Amino acid sequence: MSKAIDINYWNNIKYEVKLMYPILTDSDLLWRDGSMQDLLKELSTRIGISWKDLEKVVNKL
Repeated sequence: MSKAIDINYWNNIKYEVKLMYPILTDSDLLWRDGSMQDLLKELSTRIGISWKDLEKVVNKL
């Protein structure tokens, strides 16, 4: 990832991600133990896009 994304940053942008992808639930967007890459891979599977594409979206927020 080009930006260091941590739990604090994620808490600020997760609602924007949810607005962009309404299929995601609050529980989908919870920070879990593991890396940001792991979280993006799980979310990308749920919304049907590649995790690299989702990573680009998140980096723009």
